[in-house]
Amino acid sequence: MDVKIIRFLNGEEVIGKITEKKGKYTIEKGAVIVPVGEQQLGMVPWLPHAEDNTVTVDESKVAFVFTPLTDLANQYSTNFGSGLVVPKKEVSDLKLSGV
Repeated sequence: MDVKIIRFLNGEEVIGKITEKKGKYTIEKGAVIVPVGEQQLGMVPWLPHAEDNTVTVDESKVAFVFTPLTDLANQYSTNFGSGLVVPKKEVSDLKLSGV
């Protein structure tokens, strides 16, 4: 899954398919992450009036980029992306090394 979160210098956080090339970040199908309650986040379309849902920004406007938690990436994918979700790993699925 290519879903990342980009945080701009103004504090805005956008989730979407984010790629970096030559000092520019391209954000496809971006959604703004907004707090909607105590320990809850929501998402609303970011720049929905962009013709192809793709926006490119200069790296000078970006604080950092990171991979979101699986639950957040799944929520994005369900609402704005392909609809595919990554299943959670069960404790029994995890292998302990050296045991």
